[in-house]
Amino acid sequence: MSFFPENTEDRQCSRCGTYLDRYDTALMVHARIGYGSIHDTDILHLILCPECLDEFIEECVIDPIIPEEEYVGDSGSEVDFR
Repeated sequence: MSFFPENTEDRQCSRCGTYLDRYDTALMVHARIGYGSIHDTDILHLILCPECLDEFIEECVIDPIIPEEEYVGDSGSEVDFR
């Protein structure tokens, strides 16, 4: 099952509004927001295009990127994102 919106109007970057297809989406997050935010318990549905993802990463004070060859999942193997 895919969380990618089937409705074309919903396939937009949350930051810049660019319309996307399945191959343009660099990041999609669908998660419940925890306590401590003004959005406590709301659902976050965030889609970022490649350009906005790159800009977001560059704005981070602590680098959030772990190179693929350096990442070891909890089980010692690659993570299965299905």
